[in-house]
Amino acid sequence: MTTLPGLMAGVSVSFLQMLHNPGTLGRNCRVTHISCSKQAASDVQDIGISQEQPEDSKHVVEAQTMRNERGVKFLVGSSFYREESAVGRDLACLAGAVYKKEKGRLHVLDALSGSGIRAARYLAHCEADFVWANDACDGLDTLIAHNLSLASASVASKSDVAEPPSQELESFFSPNVKDESGRWQVTIQDANKVLLDCYMRKNYFDLIDVDSFGSDSVFLGSALSAVSYGGLLYATSTDGFSSGGHRPYNALASYGAYIRPMVYSNEIGLRMLIGGVVREAALRNMHVYPVFSHYSFHGPVFRVMLRVLPSRVFQTKDYNFIAVCNNCGETQVIKWSALGHSSCSCSSSSTVSGSCNGLLGFPFIGCTYSNLITISCLQD
Repeated sequence: MTTLPGLMAGVSVSFLQMLHNPGTLGRNCRVTHISCSKQAASDVQDIGISQEQPEDSKHVVEAQTMRNERGVKFLVGSSFYREESAVGRDLACLAGAVYKKEKGRLHVLDALSGSGIRAARYLAHCEADFVWANDACDGLDTLIAHNLSLASASVASKSDVAEPPSQELESFFSPNVKDESGRWQVTIQDANKVLLDCYMRKNYFDLIDVDSFGSDSVFLGSALSAVSYGGLLYATSTDGFSSGGHRPYNALASYGAYIRPMVYSNEIGLRMLIGGVVREAALRNMHVYPVFSHYSFHGPVFRVMLRVLPSRVFQTKDYNFIAVCNNCGETQVIKWSALGHSSCSCSSSSTVSGSCNGLLGFPFIGCTYSNLITISCLQD
């Protein structure tokens, strides 16, 4: 597997220490926060984000400054790009690399590609066998193809040239730009159209990245339909108003969770997003569990990587209510069967209708990451 140069540059020193000493992680270890620091650890080469003059490419792209993220060169042009989100892309590449090591292959669909940097890093850092980069914005196909061609050329794949997931994929969607070796293709289509067509044609992907804006959850269901069993779904929300409890009905419509103002709104935002995916998965006889969860303040941005498995039983143990006492601030989980029969220890009232009236229904209440996957990433 290709090394990821400087991949963890900018990640907190405590996390780097665990990275170099995975044996220090016990069976009951908890890695709950991965924070970004302004200065990289001294023992890690920081090649982060840089700029340089453009080089020649077979794709015609308007002359502009060439950028560099973790060793991958790319152009931004008129597309949307945030360099502050690089840590979220770092974590996605780690998960993708571990998945390929375990399964022996990696087919990626980047449904909302933007500049194409995520798709390019999946090619370069994960050595993905096939990457489909899609975006709905007209005119971005040449830019994305340019970035993917740079990433593809920079990696000498250890395996033979990979084929796309299905030959039928070409017969319906004519790629705007396609790699001659068959490692990637670019389309300009509505994301739901692409995802649902993959489902109809049984072109399932190992990793689907949905980097949506705001609380646009319309892509979650179609993404679940197009991901393979055992595969990964990388979901996004940037709606800080809903996670902060300022738009409870918007959160209810988008994620099926009524959110009230809480002191730990950042964590609630992650649980709100996970709970929305859990609900969509249950409709499709699936179960998802978090691989990792990442919050970044610059959006805010909530990103969760989820493993998708078949299940005909809706597992409600991690899908309940959260109650917060307005007097003492105590938090407790309330099961569906206990509604109307719970109270806080500081109150003489027999129900939550007394002091414990900060009731949230119903975000995900389980663990927001997987110990096994976390340790596997650290060991690799």
